[in-house]
Order: sequence, then C-alpha cells, then structure tokens
Amino acid sequence: MDNKKKIEEIKKYFKKDKNFLELYFNNYENHNIYITINLTKKNIYKLSWFDLDFIEKGQVEKYLSYEYIPEDLINYIKEKYINIDVPEYRVISEKDNIVELTADIKTKERDNISITFNKYIPKELIQISELFIIIFDNLPRKLQSFLFEIHAILTGTVMNYEYGKEINFDLFEGNLEKIFPNKIIERGRKYYEEGLVTNLEIIDGKYFSAIKGNIKYSSLIEYDKENKKMKMFCSCPCNFYCKHLYATILSIRNNNYKKFYKIVYQNPNKNMLENMANSKFFLCLGINNDNFEIIDQHGNIIEVPILDNNGKCNWKIVDDIDNELSKKVKNILSSRMP
Repeated sequence: MDNKKKIEEIKKYFKKDKNFLELYFNNYENHNIYITINLTKKNIYKLSWFDLDFIEKGQVEKYLSYEYIPEDLINYIKEKYINIDVPEYRVISEKDNIVELTADIKTKERDNISITFNKYIPKELIQISELFIIIFDNLPRKLQSFLFEIHAILTGTVMNYEYGKEINFDLFEGNLEKIFPNKIIERGRKYYEEGLVTNLEIIDGKYFSAIKGNIKYSSLIEYDKENKKMKMFCSCPCNFYCKHLYATILSIRNNNYKKFYKIVYQNPNKNMLENMANSKFFLCLGINNDNFEIIDQHGNIIEVPILDNNGKCNWKIVDDIDNELSKKVKNILSSRMP
C-alpha cells in the first residue's frame, strides 16, 4: 500500500471529525510523516501524527500518536492568518523531500492554505513559518529536527543541513551558486586560480583532492553520474561546503588532474601471496618528517610512520610519479644505517 493510500485510510478513520490541518513530509530525509489536526465530536482539537512507513492496511489506530491542542491556540492561528497574503509557491520537480501543507485557514487570496515546497520553506512564505512552529511545539521532541531543517533558508543555516548528505546535483553542469555562497565562491576561485589544488584523482567514482592552504586539507566527492547525485566532504574544520570543495569542483570541471603517490603496506608477518591478496593502496601526498601523509577511507589526511620499531620499511611504493618519493625513503633509510 503506497503512502497516498495510507493517508486516504487515515482520513477515513477521522471521517467523523472535521479536518483543520494536514502536513505531509514525503520521503523527507527517508521519512514519511503525516500530521493532522482534527476537531473531534467532543469539540476538542486533536493533533495526530503517523509514521507512514509502519502503517499496515486496516491498522491505523495501532500506529496513531496524538496530542490535544488548546482551543485558544487554534483561535490564535485563525486570527493570525486570516489577513495574510500567501504568494505563489515555486514548482517542485524533485520526488524527495516534499512538504505539503493544507489548512482550513482563510487568507486574503483563498479560502484555505494549500502549499507544496521542497525541503525548505521559501523566503516568500516567511509569514507562515510560525504555523509550523505551533504545530511542532505540540509534537514529540524527536520530530523537532524537521522543524529546524525546513526553516533553514529563513535562518541562513542551509549549508549546515546539506553538508555531508547526498544531494541532487550535476557535478559538471549544475549551478554552483545554488550550493555555495558568494564569499565561498570568491575564495574558492582564488584557491583554484593560484593552483592550490595540488592533487586530484578519480578512483572508483570518487574524486580525491589535496588542497594547500595554511595547512594541507583533503576533499572527497562521491558522484553518481547516472542519477546525478553527490556527497561532499572536506577535512577542514568547516561544517559546510567550503572553498576547498569549490576549488576542487573547478579543477574537476577543467580536467586539472594530478595523481597522488600510492603506497601499499606489506605485513612482515605474512607471506608474499597473502600480502598480494590483501594489498590495498593508500593515496599519499608525500613525506612529513619521518611519516607518510596518506588519505584514510574517510577522506582525512593522517600520518603513518615510514619505518617500524626495527627500523624497517614495510611500505611498497606502487605509483611514484616523479621518483621523488622513492628517493626520500632511501635517504631516510640510509640515514638510519650504522
């Protein structure tokens, strides 16, 4: 049973009550939540919510969660919104993260509010934002994250909610101004033009880069070319899409690739066949003191010792672009010889 049919079944369950408000989150961060406020036969306003992923046919009551709403709060909502203008909302094309709101509240332009938007309340709908606050104040605390997120445009915190998540975006043709603010674009372009993206390589559909600033940072972009979906990460302290990621995307779009060194750890306690079977190379930026600078599986730059406690190098260099890495390792080994 799809979600629309589940909602129809919920409405049938409340058919003796008068519906005042409906709020539906359609595949919003992989959740499907339906919220409704109804006036019961006892003249009491009842806010109910359902996790549609769990509802089964004929079992609406089993998955019902509810809270009663004071009548004076309902009257406040009616008075608050009866004179507002509800502007036309933008057309939605994506299937995910859709929010639908229908309420029996009169406005200047229509007899009820009926709005659909994608993920965030658009700025032109700022006057109805308080309505969501009222609704979520009467819902369980675990649903508060939805409220904070749909208000992200109004509070200027969109990047905090997008960072680290998969987004619908064309890595090669998408408008970067939609996900990067102007200041980040200016700084990122400067990093790119000054050649501070020192390494860029694509491996198994993942773009790895190294960026030289005051210190070195690494970026990781996972891209699904067929579905045009991507995730971005940078090892810098920023918890949003940063200048390093912007510079990396410019490098990708302009085909400015430069390979990393690649090294493999050979366990001295295993025979050669076992080492070959378990070999996994690491992307290496170079050497800092007596350590290799490598990128771990999460995209962070870490340092690992070149020599073990016995002064032996158990690392094998499998991709040495300019033979410089091998020379440096030999120098370290020779300096340790008695």
